[in-house]
Amino acid sequence: DEGAAKAEPTSAPARSSLGSRLQMTLRAGGVGNPRRNARVDAAFQSSAAKMARESSEPRATANAEDVVPDAQRGEVRAGSSLGWDVKLGLGGIREIEFFVQALQLVHCGTRPGLRVRSTLDALDRLLYAGLLSHDDHANLADAYDLFRRIEHRVQMEHDRQGHRLPVDDAGFQALSARMAIAPERLRLEIARHREVVSSMFGRLFHDSERIADQPTVREMRPAELTTVLAAQPQQLHEPAILDALTRLGFGRPRQVAGQLLVLREKPYGPFALSSRLQQGELAIYLMEACASAPNPDQAFSFLARLFTSVGDQPAFYRMLFENPHAARLLLHVFGSSQLLANILLREPEVFERLVGVGTASIWRERAEIGDDLARRLRGVDDPDRRLGRIRRFQQEETLRIALHEIAGASTIDQTTRQLAFVAEIVIEAALFEVVAGLNHRLLNGATRERLRSDQIPLAVLGMGKLGGQEFGFGSDLDMIFIYEADAALGLDHEFFTRLAQRLIRALSTASDVGRLYEVDMRLRPSGAQGTLVVSLEAFCAYYGERADLWERQALIKARPLTGNAALRRAILEARYEFAFARALPKGVARRMAQVRSQMHEAAGSATDDVIDVKMSAGGLVDIEFLTQYLQLRFAGAVSGEGAETNGEPQRGATSQNTLWALEGLATIKALATAFPALNLVSLQRDYRYLRRVEARLRMSDDRADSALPTDTDELRILARRLGFQGEEAGRQLHHELGQLQQRVSTAFFLIFNYGSAAHS
Repeated sequence: DEGAAKAEPTSAPARSSLGSRLQMTLRAGGVGNPRRNARVDAAFQSSAAKMARESSEPRATANAEDVVPDAQRGEVRAGSSLGWDVKLGLGGIREIEFFVQALQLVHCGTRPGLRVRSTLDALDRLLYAGLLSHDDHANLADAYDLFRRIEHRVQMEHDRQGHRLPVDDAGFQALSARMAIAPERLRLEIARHREVVSSMFGRLFHDSERIADQPTVREMRPAELTTVLAAQPQQLHEPAILDALTRLGFGRPRQVAGQLLVLREKPYGPFALSSRLQQGELAIYLMEACASAPNPDQAFSFLARLFTSVGDQPAFYRMLFENPHAARLLLHVFGSSQLLANILLREPEVFERLVGVGTASIWRERAEIGDDLARRLRGVDDPDRRLGRIRRFQQEETLRIALHEIAGASTIDQTTRQLAFVAEIVIEAALFEVVAGLNHRLLNGATRERLRSDQIPLAVLGMGKLGGQEFGFGSDLDMIFIYEADAALGLDHEFFTRLAQRLIRALSTASDVGRLYEVDMRLRPSGAQGTLVVSLEAFCAYYGERADLWERQALIKARPLTGNAALRRAILEARYEFAFARALPKGVARRMAQVRSQMHEAAGSATDDVIDVKMSAGGLVDIEFLTQYLQLRFAGAVSGEGAETNGEPQRGATSQNTLWALEGLATIKALATAFPALNLVSLQRDYRYLRRVEARLRMSDDRADSALPTDTDELRILARRLGFQGEEAGRQLHHELGQLQQRVSTAFFLIFNYGSAAHS
């Protein structure tokens, strides 16, 4: 099993360091080809020898008071961190990276999922694979996060590549102010993390207590776990047990004790009093994994519900024992997302997908997803069963995408595009079912052949995030229906209205497995007062003569998802004509800024005290507004941008996709001349970060709210989901988002202040 936590068989002696195992792996051809292994082995020997010499030198402790420079690296070796090199120094960034890369190199031959570049991503995957204990993962992630932030602040101060801390107290106090951490606390944190990293790095080159049949890095067994799991049912609510649960990280120890009591009294499962030794080991592992989840209380609560639902099935618990990486990821999901947890509780068999998550595709092309659904529908004739399979397929694909998002295996671009792929395929499949149900209307006397859904002259026009292929968890389907009448087949306005109504019902009606999507039709011509469907002729007349500026702005995101080729092409040409080709009216920048201000006020919760990643000043909407203003102003000069793209968003300055539009806008010289201080690359980076925060918010409890929690504990849980570590995780997230908002607000002011002067 690729993800199993058991160490691979080896001829290593019982007491061996990871460094020796790494060299043996290379020599045995465990990864790559022999010629490459020889080069890597030589490089490792050289690097290891150098770092081993340095690691064998005496380490500074947090209580040391003297400062002794290192001859080779200018190392400052003291409890005081003055002058320490955060990257190359003892216990610094380089030692963390070397430790992680050594584990990757040993195990990536049998675990391809470990082949990632990012150190933090690799740490997460090593944790899920059972190759790194929770404590070691937390210690290394905490240290890496702190040291990287220090490195960035040092480089920002000197505007150059540098890694050495200030050598005097005044400089260190200035650094601590930029870090928003008190100087004395920062000194202690640096010293503590250096000591931990140095100790772990030493494991690579010194004999350890591990034996060959144990995981590479043995799980820690805190005394609190023994205290809790050794207690009799009647003892679980005693103060000593509740205190142990609190120290393990549970915020509601009485609730956890009550749930554990229920599991202890069951005649089956790893927590049962009658469980065997193997299941007892599983109970310890599961309890520790719950404690390491972003929300430990939520993780254990869902675990208790799952075991109650599964019942007495020894094969299920054996699967957990044999696949600890899947068990840990399951509990991380339980502690991260109520949305996904509820899917797993409704459909326990879907957990089988977790076991293979290490080999499940991180990225699937749209055609591959569509072919998969077609296979599942093959041979099923009953309409209700077909629609049920579509719903289950949508949930399973959402789960697959979310698992990789939670594990940090996919980029936010991959996440949002694949969610859009699934939505588009589900719309097509639901439309096919609706057309099949109405086919008696299509049996014209002269032509007795049934028409396929792709032959129907009805275009589902995706708008907003759907049109831009930037779909999120819990996003609505923003759509407009456009048709071309066909009198010969009896396809008139009434028919297309019925077709649209049935499609909306199929997509939005709740069932025993939940609903597919919420549908929003408010962007259609004339809004709620307009007809549900509109002809192509009426659509063009509306946007050519009556559409307001905000509707022209919304048209930027329009993308036809269904319909025959001729209809799709006509819609894209109309989009280019009405959104980009026509001259802008006066006062565009001022009017768009006013609309944005009204949206901010209407949001209500997006105040200065609450960060809403979507609606707050400096949030997602600001980036989207300034991007769309730049598109309206500059993209019309770009020729050949209205062509068909086989259903995909267009590339370039006229793209429906915000990030692709920013890439295209960066190539327009007139824009660079008008706004020389505008950093479009920074905007892309900030947009991606905000979308990731939004995704984690929406996965957490299946809600459309994009505001950060105001409760300190909930904010810390969110920050842990995003990779921040330690007790100050929530404050670090809040601080980082505050800096991001300032950057985006500066760009927004630059565009709409000077844009108003240029286009008043």
